[in-house]
Amino acid sequence: MTITVRLALQIFRKDIERLWWAVLLTLLLLAVFAFQEVSRPVFAYANYSRGGGGAWLNLALPFAWSLLIALVIHQDPLTGDRQFWVSLPCGWSPLLAAKAIFIAVCIQLPYLCATAAILLAKGFNPLEHIPHLFWKQLILLAFILPAVAVAAVVKNVAHFLLVVITIAGGVIMMSNRLNFAYGPDTWWDVRWVITLLILVIGGITVAALQFVRRCTLHSRAIGVAVAAAAFGFYSWLPRDMSAAIRAAFSPAPAGAPISVTVGSLAPTFFELQRYYNNRRTTILIPLQFSGLDPIVQLDQISLELTSAGGEHYEAQWPHSSNEVRSQRITTGLDMHSGKLPPFQWLELGSPEIAKRLLNGTVTINGRFLARFYKPGGPTTLRSVGRTDVPGLGYCLSSGPLPTGRVFDMMLTFECESPELTSREMLANGGSFLRDRINFGPSRYPEDPWLSPLHGGISANSVAKDAPLPSRRDTVAPAPSIGSAIIDYTFPGVDLNRFLVRQPVRPESEP
Repeated sequence: MTITVRLALQIFRKDIERLWWAVLLTLLLLAVFAFQEVSRPVFAYANYSRGGGGAWLNLALPFAWSLLIALVIHQDPLTGDRQFWVSLPCGWSPLLAAKAIFIAVCIQLPYLCATAAILLAKGFNPLEHIPHLFWKQLILLAFILPAVAVAAVVKNVAHFLLVVITIAGGVIMMSNRLNFAYGPDTWWDVRWVITLLILVIGGITVAALQFVRRCTLHSRAIGVAVAAAAFGFYSWLPRDMSAAIRAAFSPAPAGAPISVTVGSLAPTFFELQRYYNNRRTTILIPLQFSGLDPIVQLDQISLELTSAGGEHYEAQWPHSSNEVRSQRITTGLDMHSGKLPPFQWLELGSPEIAKRLLNGTVTINGRFLARFYKPGGPTTLRSVGRTDVPGLGYCLSSGPLPTGRVFDMMLTFECESPELTSREMLANGGSFLRDRINFGPSRYPEDPWLSPLHGGISANSVAKDAPLPSRRDTVAPAPSIGSAIIDYTFPGVDLNRFLVRQPVRPESEP
């Protein structure tokens, strides 16, 4: 055994003897988290998006681990010039190795065991999902490295807590603007991924510089610059660029060119009822596509209207009362009719803007990000208990639930899997379900990111021939096969033709 290894093990043993109580507390929190994951009731994933279930542990446990990292690093401080270990024949390599061993043994290894135990208790063989378990380890390590960097450049644990609480408070205060600047449902948003990569690279740089050279001022300057760059990147990355990055890394298969034109389909009474707003001017422009596959999701990336007088109005996210609003458009299989007529939905909050755009024709320039899906084979769900559905994991259905109208029923499905290939599915051969129930924005994580399981809850209103409670439901995976950018221009559009006026119920409707 070399001197470096022996010294590293001695430092590790010393840290364990001093911090055993803190390690025990984090292990207890991890055990509570694992117990909640194992005993989570059916259809409980939606609770994560509203702060229920184990959402608080997905925040508290990383905070506890970060505090543990600060405690172990400050057993042998890196700042200042009076550390006793500097005068010993130790050097930085045994110290860095000891801290790395402590993090691996007290944080990474227990988390690996907990995730494997959760999979085993849920009926999955952990040995069949080893790559997924190690992927979760890399995700955890990506969150650990920034904490290591902060702990390495502050003087003590109190300063570490002050920095962490300040950052956490700022993120919470700005969470509504940061998380939903692109809208509440932007699957194409790559800001979190790239921001985390920036923080990881910066964390590695700061920690290495501080351990090897102990250049505290330089390390702090680099840390502040990295944090500012990450915040600025997440806050100000344009929607167009984020969507283009997503499309570049998951290109759609080559096919017929996609074109968008103004259609002639009139909205139904229920669609007019949905979009009518007596306080604002609402416009529904029917769209007609060519070259699209049967199931496509379209997200509005940009939208600009040019009035007859040459004035430009651009839809902004998040919206304000004096801007043009637009909403994501989905084409494919619809919950009501089996075929969704797509519309370009516009809402003009300012009467002055509405007056200018309605006075003469306008030119509409927009951009969609299209996500293409390929349905898999259907599987009939058991009437009682879970069913193994290839591509979706273990699935079950709550059956139809009345929603207050005789002809309208609500179906709720849940599928969970360690490696959920798709959160989109086809229910009963027609209804396109995606993600989970979401009744509004939330500051809590929608996904239990520490959990090794991924769950998808979907709700859908079905037509008059909704399945009876005795009927067997079927689900099929609909994995995404790629994305593409669609640009379109509509010249000379008279918006007065597409105004949404107060709907009048047809006599034939109940």
